[in-house]
Amino acid sequence: MRSMRYKEQRKKKFGGIMQPQALKKLSGLLANTYTVAVMTQNVHWHIQGSCFYAIHTMTDKQYRELLEAVDMIAEHIRSHGGMAPACMEEFIAQRTVSEPATGLQNSDDFVQHLIDGHLELREHLLGIYAVCSDPATTDMLDERLRAHDVMIWMLRSSLSHL
Repeated sequence: MRSMRYKEQRKKKFGGIMQPQALKKLSGLLANTYTVAVMTQNVHWHIQGSCFYAIHTMTDKQYRELLEAVDMIAEHIRSHGGMAPACMEEFIAQRTVSEPATGLQNSDDFVQHLIDGHLELREHLLGIYAVCSDPATTDMLDERLRAHDVMIWMLRSSLSHL
């Protein structure tokens, strides 16, 4: 009896199985993060004009950081008993971030669309706190919020109309 209680306490304290609602939110976070990473890589590849080098260099760093975050989020889902979405069909079904519109004409359009994607992702992140309160998850969410805030700031600072 004592050993069973001890195991349950350890499970609650040190990871273990998460509630399905929490895992669903984290899977959405993974899908949204992957979407923003692809959007960032799109800008990295297609940006043109006098600001090319600065934005190309900045987005290179950002999409690499986002892809590291994708791995971290997937591993977090797996370590808590979930199955991380792992194919495009699942990412598309679970994302809430809008995909880039076709016809983006200039660097400001590209950058503004990335800012919008990060803001949508940030809103999704904030909604996860209501269903995930374990320290490891909230620490990860805090880290992701800080990262997106910095990316939003850097992107906003790149807009030519500031």
